[in-house]
Amino acid sequence: MFSSLGYFWKETFYSLFRNKFMAVASVLTVTLSMFILGVFLCAVLNINHMATYLENKV
Repeated sequence: MFSSLGYFWKETFYSLFRNKFMAVASVLTVTLSMFILGVFLCAVLNINHMATYLENKV
């Protein structure tokens, strides 16, 4: 089991350093996707909170 795990990590780092551009592109894509999801989630939660506040105010 540990020999296959070591092989996995060795091949992972070898591929990352061999294909630097694609590694950076994939990391940036995931980062941008998470940022957009976070902004959207923050906006939805704030709008929901404002709607609840205004509903209770009336």
